Amino acid sequence: LGGDPSDYLNADGTGIKDLPLYKTRAKNQALSLGLVEVDFSKIPNINMTRQVYAPYAAPSVVEGLTALGQALRSPINVSGLYRTPAYNSAISSTHKTGPHTKGKAVDVSGASKQIVLQLLSTTDPSVIEQKFGIVQALDEGDHLHLRFK
Repeated sequence: LGGDPSDYLNADGTGIKDLPLYKTRAKNQALSLGLVEVDFSKIPNINMTRQVYAPYAAPSVVEGLTALGQALRSPINVSGLYRTPAYNSAISSTHKTGPHTKGKAVDVSGASKQIVLQLLSTTDPSVIEQKFGIVQALDEGDHLHLRFK
């Protein structure tokens, strides 16, 4: 699995060809960026789905997720965190430089997407940024993309 985006996806365009190798490379790249491994067992009301292949994020994102989980008091399903630049190129329009490649983005899926959208739509954006560190929210249909400062 090199730098070519097609190296990462199965022939049908879904899933990763060699998941153990991807996880090893993602971990090495994430740690070299100063990201931390997210221990979901220590964050109240935040759950990792099986789609999270690389559970790494910037420390400020972990703080924001913790505050979000405490505020909502309802389970939030995280389906995406860090992505290697090559993998991000294969699945995202932000290519190799998107916020997932810097550990500054989180995808929320399932019923919890609506819970987070409700909070965001009823709270002043400056409060959302100050309290949770969220600077952008994009409803992408099957998930909610949150970008953190």
